[in-house]
Amino acid sequence: MTTATTDSAVTETADAVGIRSSVLFGSWIFGRYPTPESAKLQCAEATAAMIEVFPKLRRVRGNAMVGIDFRPHWWCVTQDDEVIDPTAHQWDRPPVFYEELTNDEEPCGKCIYCGDLLFRSRGAESYLCENCKPNTTLTHYGEIAKGHVVLFAEEGNDHYGDFYFELTTELPAITDELVAFAAGYYEIDAEEARDLVDPSDIVDSAGAWDDVQFVSDLWQAMESGALVASAGYRTYDGAVVLDLDAVELIKKEAE
Repeated sequence: MTTATTDSAVTETADAVGIRSSVLFGSWIFGRYPTPESAKLQCAEATAAMIEVFPKLRRVRGNAMVGIDFRPHWWCVTQDDEVIDPTAHQWDRPPVFYEELTNDEEPCGKCIYCGDLLFRSRGAESYLCENCKPNTTLTHYGEIAKGHVVLFAEEGNDHYGDFYFELTTELPAITDELVAFAAGYYEIDAEEARDLVDPSDIVDSAGAWDDVQFVSDLWQAMESGALVASAGYRTYDGAVVLDLDAVELIKKEAE
């Protein structure tokens, strides 16, 4: 007997005796994806298989918020709009919420201020939508020295001097390529690597950007062509500048 036939028979029997659907879904999910490793990057395959076994489910494509990151994902929903995610356990932290994608363009993120999805066709960049972008100022207080990483924050630290620098160059968001580089460099998974290169509070901790050797090796990878070169990156609540000559700064007196 094939797996599909067995699953169908189980479903029919469960419906007949009134077994709770959530129990049946869980049994099916963990019977096929028992560990986080087995579920990793399997959302498209798992959801396609699940709707064949449970035809009352609807397969959904969209984005899931995992930690502070907005990630492309597939999941299922019941007729009552309950989320059934067969691969949610691939992450250490389950998704905070799910948002269905209703157009063909993939969003490039989610605005950290208003929560709107970001689409490059609408002028959105990095972590801000077009409406919120003009309201954000990235600053660095104190001296700036070439040859070193320079950190900018949306809420600057005023304990470094009587003047500050305002970053006016739009930088790209943290890329999957950079996350993969950090994952290989530190021999950690992608989620941990993203937390290091995209810290949630850059004033409190800059993560991998405090690691001088990591930054040096990243520069070498860019210069060799192994990674796409970038003057810096926009982070969750700030920015990291790697090449001061490639960005525009305005020096201002602190109030």
